[in-house]
Amino acid sequence: MSDIFDFTDDGLDKVHEETLVEAGAEYQLAIVNVIQGTDKNGDDYTMPFFEIIGQPYCKEFGDFLPKPNSEKMTEKQLNKARMKRGAFLAAFSLEKSFTKDEAQGKTGWAILGMGTDQDDQPVNKINKYVVGH
Repeated sequence: MSDIFDFTDDGLDKVHEETLVEAGAEYQLAIVNVIQGTDKNGDDYTMPFFEIIGQPYCKEFGDFLPKPNSEKMTEKQLNKARMKRGAFLAAFSLEKSFTKDEAQGKTGWAILGMGTDQDDQPVNKINKYVVGH
């Protein structure tokens, strides 16, 4: 094995900076991944990650979907969590129960906004899922 690390054929001169899209506009998205977890407060969530169709250099981003919990949420929070999860399912034509494989590649529409990621870097975010496309 050689001690030389050769990056000369990697096309590094063709790199594009990651971009963001305009806030307030409607975009078609594709689900690239979905995870489930428990947040720092012990609350369960689902988090789909998206890429914007037709925007190959745009940063991927996720959307935090808290699991409705009547023991910890107010009636208003409970309703908001249910609405958000329902809108996600409807926008991407997903059943109430689905696998990661079933979700990956599904397309849907959303109005995007601007937010920050966990490193405080700018990122697109879901303002509203759009149903009916």
